Amino acid sequence: GLLLAGARGILEEWDLDTGLRLDRMTVAEEDADVVSIAAPQWMPHEVLATAVNCPEEAGLALLRREADVWQVESPWPSTRQKTGWRHLARCSRIEFFPSSQSVLAMGQTSALGCHEIGLYDVAFDPRPLTTCQGHFDFVADLCSISSQSFASVGMDGSMLLWDFRSPGPCSKAGFGAKGAPESLSSVASSRGLLLCGSLGGDLCFFDLRNLSEPLMRPPSVRGAVVRLQLWPLREQLVAAVASSEEGLCSLSVGGSCGTGVLHAARYQPPLEEPRLFYDVACAGCYGAGPGHVIFA
Repeated sequence: GLLLAGARGILEEWDLDTGLRLDRMTVAEEDADVVSIAAPQWMPHEVLATAVNCPEEAGLALLRREADVWQVESPWPSTRQKTGWRHLARCSRIEFFPSSQSVLAMGQTSALGCHEIGLYDVAFDPRPLTTCQGHFDFVADLCSISSQSFASVGMDGSMLLWDFRSPGPCSKAGFGAKGAPESLSSVASSRGLLLCGSLGGDLCFFDLRNLSEPLMRPPSVRGAVVRLQLWPLREQLVAAVASSEEGLCSLSVGGSCGTGVLHAARYQPPLEEPRLFYDVACAGCYGAGPGHVIFA
């Protein structure tokens, strides 16, 4: 199956083999947007968390699968009284920590204008644990690195490394003589490497052991880098890059590819203009293998 989320608080489940829609759910109010979906690594078919932006307040909605049907366990806005809940103006990406079935991180902006990462326990009703502050503009994306660490990128052009046991960043990436891109929009991690992308189409690889400057700068893409996915393939690393203008591109790094070879996807039939892409995911969890991706 495949889950799609978007405007008006809608979440849909589709069968990839038949192309049929299996279910359609409302997880938030009609004027809300579901901007991110995440499932824990060990329970991908049982629990779903969604990040929701509403005109009044942003937050989290939770779904749980019962008798092969997704049930909205905790909608947003919540119908329950939230103890210790931080009022949010906007949220972005959410991601579960690899070894956890209930703890996730979410990029968010508080009602007071603080740009931060919130950590939440969603074992039952979503419950805030702590916030991590260090960005000076909107936190556009984040990715887990280990069971205790993650990376985040923001519109302030910074990439920060975090340990969830500490409220402040562990380290900050440097970009060398060329300087940092004006606004970083996406980040992905694999094999001790980080790949980040910017609104200007720039791509930078970093070694987690040395964030003082990029390990390499692959070729740029046209348009904003709106989402990255990264996975190992033999002696190389392969990235799926969703660009706002070029659509889907593949990036191969290492081995005979050196600092990177970028290939634009070929679509059959050709896509109509304009090509606006907002997300991309590896389809390995559906049995298709790491060479297949799903994009929206």
